[in-house]
Amino acid sequence: SNVKLAYQWYEEDPELLEMEKFAVKQAFNGFELGKLDDGRLYWIGTIEPGIYETKFHQKRVYTIMAVYQNNHPNQEMGSSIHVYPVDPDIDEIKRECGFRPYHLLTDSAGENYLCTNEAGNVKTGRTVTTAATVIAWAVRWFMSYELVLTGELTKEQFCTHGVI
Repeated sequence: SNVKLAYQWYEEDPELLEMEKFAVKQAFNGFELGKLDDGRLYWIGTIEPGIYETKFHQKRVYTIMAVYQNNHPNQEMGSSIHVYPVDPDIDEIKRECGFRPYHLLTDSAGENYLCTNEAGNVKTGRTVTTAATVIAWAVRWFMSYELVLTGELTKEQFCTHGVI
């Protein structure tokens, strides 16, 4: 028998959702909250690391989507919020840098998302990994990616756990 989740975390804990909204609006004001067909909430917005632009005078913008998993705020490897590159997507990113970045995980549907926390950084209880924290990590990920594109970071460094 397939057990359906009676409640989403945000229905059980509306206060946590308000905290999430506040944190994201403070840090990433351009991000918007939405809901997937299956009831999961997500934030979508753009980030601009600016490293590539500084060197090559060409602006690069990344659209990312941070999706709350049903187990939020319980922790798992890679956090209970998955960040998916939307535009450019993972395939485009791989094509552009010429390799598959190490910090990628695969969800149950086979989609790649960014590994946005170190295993050792897993927090439990009320000090939960918020979407704001995860988006901030994604910014770091894309900064490192741009450093690879500008030649300031090697592919090996980018793919070494704990470097970015």
